[in-house]
Amino acid sequence: MANSIQIRAKKASHYLALGVITYSIISTFLYIKFRTNLEEYITWWIVVFCVMTVILAYTKRGLYNYLINNPYLLSFGKKEGATPEPINMPAIQNETSSEVNDSTKEQVIDNADKTNGFLSNLSDAYEKSLKEHNEKNAERKKLIFEEITKYCFYILAPFLSKEDISILLENINHMIAGNTDLYKQIRSNADNPLRSSDIRHLGYNLKSRLNVSKGVISIFLKKTFPYELRDASIETIERNLRDTVSSTIKIDIPDDGDYHFKTLNNSHL
Repeated sequence: MANSIQIRAKKASHYLALGVITYSIISTFLYIKFRTNLEEYITWWIVVFCVMTVILAYTKRGLYNYLINNPYLLSFGKKEGATPEPINMPAIQNETSSEVNDSTKEQVIDNADKTNGFLSNLSDAYEKSLKEHNEKNAERKKLIFEEITKYCFYILAPFLSKEDISILLENINHMIAGNTDLYKQIRSNADNPLRSSDIRHLGYNLKSRLNVSKGVISIFLKKTFPYELRDASIETIERNLRDTVSSTIKIDIPDDGDYHFKTLNNSHL
């Protein structure tokens, strides 16, 4: 508010100063050129103009305050505070479950029966799919263990007795089931022993078919062959499962999605 007043005062003083300067120039020019004194002609007009300006300002201010304090004078005959007549609107009825007609109830029940039937079909389809999946997994595990059995009897025959190979296979079953406390110890033939590298490579080949971790297969090897691995820690075995050290049992990496041993394929078993 104060800024707007200052701006208006500044503009007014500017125009007044401009008017005074203009009047002085004109009056001086006329006096020098024609010896005419403007004060004799314009003084009364200036006085009348000033008086009229003051009267106009006070009249404007008075009317403004009067209309502000009496706004109903501008309502053109309308009473202050009058409110429009309410428009009659039809009442909207809220339907409740108790007001549903018989046909609607039957439709709701029918839709519920269809939904329940659909969900039941989905549940049956899920159970069937799960059963088929489990059967396929069980069949695949059976085939993998059969392949491992053939591999162990073929590749370990020069180093282990039949009884020790059977114990090895039992330990493999315990490893798959997570029963690590049921492992039994075996030892390779004294005249033809397994070397540490042979056992590590055997462990890697088994791990690649059984999808177990390096830690699990390393513990399995350490507990099954404690004599041959007496100088190797579980961490050392884990780090060197797939090393390039010379050994009789070679690394046998299966193809993607396959579990067969290439060693057996080459032997035509």
